[in-house]
Amino acid sequence: MRVLVWLLLLINILIVLVFNADLVLPNNVAQPRREIEPQKMQLLSVQELADLAKNNSAENAQPTSVSTPILQASCYEWGEFTPLNITNVQATLDKLQIPTSIQTTPTVKRFWIYLAPTHDVAKELATLKEKGVATAVVVQEAKWKNAISFGLFEDEKLALQLLADLQAKGVKNVLKTLRTEEKDTANLLLNKPSDAQMSAVKQLQAQFPETHLNQVACH
Repeated sequence: MRVLVWLLLLINILIVLVFNADLVLPNNVAQPRREIEPQKMQLLSVQELADLAKNNSAENAQPTSVSTPILQASCYEWGEFTPLNITNVQATLDKLQIPTSIQTTPTVKRFWIYLAPTHDVAKELATLKEKGVATAVVVQEAKWKNAISFGLFEDEKLALQLLADLQAKGVKNVLKTLRTEEKDTANLLLNKPSDAQMSAVKQLQAQFPETHLNQVACH
């Protein structure tokens, strides 16, 4: 009797599950797709299609910039020449049709550390050697004959440093003065020569190996 009761209960549960499956089981039914509404569709004219194509092309196009190299002509400084040589070279450059101008060599300014001319050079040199001064030159120039030179410097700071070193070693009466040297030479400024003209200039330069040929800014 008890078995029959349990059997009927189980049958009732199965019946409830079968008829209420949509409530008990998860709802996996796909959502219905949205239907197309023909009345809301709009046809584009030929002009509108063309405008749309232009807009898409403009949006997709990437801006590109092409850098054009700027060619700048160069000038050259050639020297140093003596008055005789510079006349001959300039005549040759005129034949090559290269515009040139003459630049005088600037005056050289140097700071000189020295002892005034002395009557007893040997004694003065011996004294300097005892004080540890290794570099000293006897000047033979007429105006400064028998002066003791310790060096010429373009940088005044270096001259002052040597002066202080000599004084620290006990050298007395050491002097510093500014000497200027006028050079009897000049440079040629070549104004924007072409590559072909520069090739001829370099061949000509081989005749003057002591000269320099430098690229400089044009003025």
